[in-house]
Amino acid sequence: MGVLAYCPTCFRLVPATERICLACGTDSGALSSREFAAKLRAALGHPRGEVRLRACEILGQRGECAAVHDLLALARRETDTFVAAAAVTAVGQLAPEIAVTALEPFLAPETPGRVRSAALRAIESLRR
Repeated sequence: MGVLAYCPTCFRLVPATERICLACGTDSGALSSREFAAKLRAALGHPRGEVRLRACEILGQRGECAAVHDLLALARRETDTFVAAAAVTAVGQLAPEIAVTALEPFLAPETPGRVRSAALRAIESLRR
């Protein structure tokens, strides 16, 4: 079948040699000029967990404050606790003025331990 790539819009697998996604019609050549931060935010919806996780980490490291609400939404819906923890950590890096309030729900007992620990670390680091 050849080399496959993910469509940057619908995330379906398409032949890497195709410029136009057969599923959604996206012209991948036109999207290559999109801002890097917009591509990272789109990657928060990628089907592969490791891509979502890396996007969270990079958004936090780059200080992309516009992504805070996207990261919070991801942390709420994410079933992969590694990805959810990365999203929570990034929120703590990006929005200190709202992070404590935004992250407090992740301290609830029913929150997976990894995510709860990430929220606690983020909140504690902001209070120092």
